Amino acid sequence: MNLITEIYCDSSHTGWGVYIPCCNLRAKGKYLNKVTTNEGEFLAMREALHESSAYCGESALIIIYSDSQLVVKCLTGGWHVKPQHLRILHQECQELYQELHKKGVNIHWIPREKNTKADELTH
Repeated sequence: MNLITEIYCDSSHTGWGVYIPCCNLRAKGKYLNKVTTNEGEFLAMREALHESSAYCGESALIIIYSDSQLVVKCLTGGWHVKPQHLRILHQECQELYQELHKKGVNIHWIPREKNTKADELTH
């Protein structure tokens, strides 16, 4: 059993990336339609939350790192989502996070320069 599983997620204007160092998993996706920066960050977080569910029970703690302050603070209770186009994505992520948080999943903000592996996957 791993004590901590770290998951990194990021987004760009063309796609999202999720990187899990413990197993060298690199997941990525391209957007079919144009998305805003914030929509992309929520989509990346949604993918990271889905990936984290596979590690629940295998790790005592799962930490998802994102360089999007908006996403992290909206999901951890510090900020509210105002734009209508982000509310559905926020709600999806919030529901996933609330369920997974009970199983040891946490979300933390990191500076962009510490999120390079996930960022590389977005291009």
